[in-house]
Amino acid sequence: MSLAIIWEPAAETVLLRHWHTAEKIDAAVIRFAQTGEGHVERIGPRYRLRIAGHDVIFRVDEAARTMRIFGVYRLQ
Repeated sequence: MSLAIIWEPAAETVLLRHWHTAEKIDAAVIRFAQTGEGHVERIGPRYRLRIAGHDVIFRVDEAARTMRIFGVYRLQ
């Protein structure tokens, strides 16, 4: 499973706000896109990947082989 990663501008902006954990989040997103590995839950047509106290919300398009990141949310 190798997916191209597409960061929506809003998700990328939030990621950059959390620069201290951005590297961990980005590495976990890349790992999931390459291997399918990670703490992932399906929420309707989207997925949630939990990483370092954050949720990454994304959708996978199998036909296009893409992973589109919609949001990064800090857990309270």
